[in-house]
Amino acid sequence: MRVGNICTTNIGLTFKPSEVQETGIPIYKANNIKNGKISTLDLAFVSEKTIIKENEWLNKNDILMAVRSGSKQLVGKTAIVGNLKMKTSFGAFMSVIRPISVSSTFMNYFFQSSHFRSQLDDANTTTIFQVTQKMLKETLLPLPPLAEQKRIVAQIERALKKVEIYAESYNQLQKLDKEFPDKLKKSILQYAMQGKLVEQDPNDESVEVLLEKIRAEKQKLFEEGKIKKKDLDISIVSQGDDNSYYEEVPYEIPKSWEWVRFSTLVEIVRGGSPRPIKDYLTSEVDGINWIKIGDTEKGEKYINNVKEKIKKSGLNKTRFVKKGTFLLTNSMSFGRPYILNVDGAIHDGWLAISNYENSLNKDYLFYILSSNVVYSQFLSLISGAVVKNLNSDKVASILIPLPPLAEQQRIIEAIESALEKVDEYAESYNRLEQLDKEFPDKLKKSILQYAMQGKLVEQDPNDESVEVLLEKIRAEKQKLFEEGKIKKKDLDISIVSQGDDNSYYEEVPYEIPKSWEWVRFSTLVEIVRGGSPRPIKDYLTSEVDGINWIKIGDTEKGEKYINNVKEKIKKSGLNKTRFVKKGTFLLTNSMSFGRPYILNVDGAIHDGWLAISNYENSLNRDYLFYILSSNVVYSQFLSLISGAVVKNLNSDKVASILIPLPPLPEQSRIVDKIEQFFAHIDALI
Repeated sequence: MRVGNICTTNIGLTFKPSEVQETGIPIYKANNIKNGKISTLDLAFVSEKTIIKENEWLNKNDILMAVRSGSKQLVGKTAIVGNLKMKTSFGAFMSVIRPISVSSTFMNYFFQSSHFRSQLDDANTTTIFQVTQKMLKETLLPLPPLAEQKRIVAQIERALKKVEIYAESYNQLQKLDKEFPDKLKKSILQYAMQGKLVEQDPNDESVEVLLEKIRAEKQKLFEEGKIKKKDLDISIVSQGDDNSYYEEVPYEIPKSWEWVRFSTLVEIVRGGSPRPIKDYLTSEVDGINWIKIGDTEKGEKYINNVKEKIKKSGLNKTRFVKKGTFLLTNSMSFGRPYILNVDGAIHDGWLAISNYENSLNKDYLFYILSSNVVYSQFLSLISGAVVKNLNSDKVASILIPLPPLAEQQRIIEAIESALEKVDEYAESYNRLEQLDKEFPDKLKKSILQYAMQGKLVEQDPNDESVEVLLEKIRAEKQKLFEEGKIKKKDLDISIVSQGDDNSYYEEVPYEIPKSWEWVRFSTLVEIVRGGSPRPIKDYLTSEVDGINWIKIGDTEKGEKYINNVKEKIKKSGLNKTRFVKKGTFLLTNSMSFGRPYILNVDGAIHDGWLAISNYENSLNRDYLFYILSSNVVYSQFLSLISGAVVKNLNSDKVASILIPLPPLPEQSRIVDKIEQFFAHIDALI
């Protein structure tokens, strides 16, 4: 059954820019179809008087289709009109389809099917893709009875629901995969700090002996006047005869460990900031390293370098700390530990932790401060505070699980062995993810390479030969020469011939089918460079009759067409640039050189472009795009600019490249096959 037999169709409203209003009747446009639904963002509005015909009003269950656009992906997209809160119409690049005694939902799913998309091949015959009313009405579809249509719709929607559930699960799994290394590292640290990563050794010097040594050292420092009486305190959380703790502790630890107050084991002081800091900054070599949180990398262990220095006169307003000191962020991203690998001064966003060496292995201290057991205590201490800051008293009050020193060393070795394996996994995962991202592009490049070697479609001996095609080109060039339209040098037909032994007289990129020829690009096209009126700002204009000023910034990498431009130039600049017409090929000749685009607008091009035209007699437009996008051409571009300081292509260089030229009918078959493969790849992304 043809669509025209079971539906009415008509094109939408044509209105002038001057008729667009801030409010009024909303007009749906092609870009309002998003993912099979109608988006009400970015609507145009017109007066109700603009809408003359009754069929220009939308009704519930109408199917809207984008039928004309510069984007191949957008043409043919459909959505069903739902409940309308007010009178609504649709634009000229849209068609409304009104099923007669047919399920709108069934029809909409048909328009989303590959069977319908395959019937839109004719939309590729012009540089602006379209579905004409004739094409739409003549489209064939398999039409079951109405009751079966409803059963099919129900089955489709059940299947799509499962696809959505799968997609959601897949996305969650990907997120888990990304988070897995960090979560595993945290789990390893938690396991270690619970005493479960390595076995306890009864031969280790006990924590009681270690604490007695700390007590004796503190007493000695007190007697020497180096610490105050309050600093003599040895604060641990003891257990009773029933093994229950006298205070609440984060979790159970081995019997040979102790929960110890952090202040028992270390000295904690806050940094300071001389103000205004700009008055103390210096570039002198004898300046003091000014250690800032900006000198750190999240997840790193050490601070190895600083960006700024302060004058020595600022030292009495800050705190000088030595290499090996632990620093802890006390504001913003609080609780992040680092070990200093330089001497320097710290501002008041840091806490400095020192004098830990007698009781804590440096790396064990780093891992305990990086663990959840400490961070959860930090969170609890700042809970309810407006400003999330840690101070030295708060940090001093946290509980630390303290194993014997010998066991601390074993824990570190086990942690670092485990973390190394996690890092290896993360690196492998990242490489795999990168390969997954690159796979579609690499596969497309492989398909192009295969196509340009004549391996994607079979050769047909019935095709008009390339020799006949070249003879037509020769005759056309001779005619243009006689009319004075080209110069004598442009008569040249440059191909790379083969001898009786099938060897080429010049080096060629690779073997091609016998029915193809390696042809110099200049034989097939005309290549000219753009030009730039300078200074360009003197020629830019916002007038409606300005000339489109086509820049590389108007492109999207990987796109085929240039559909819109952002700027215009005055007509007075035309004699200093180059005007090119819609359908012209443009090739970037500097920066990201060698990227091809097809123009969907007329305009002027600057000197960063090469314009390629007059290809129609020898090259299928899409075949030309794909050959210019292929590695066979890009590798020749790279070779041509090899050794140059400025990586630029000029028209002579591009004219000199070799193009694999198949017969014109085969070019069309190659294009069809490439686009078929590319569509499958895009569907997988």
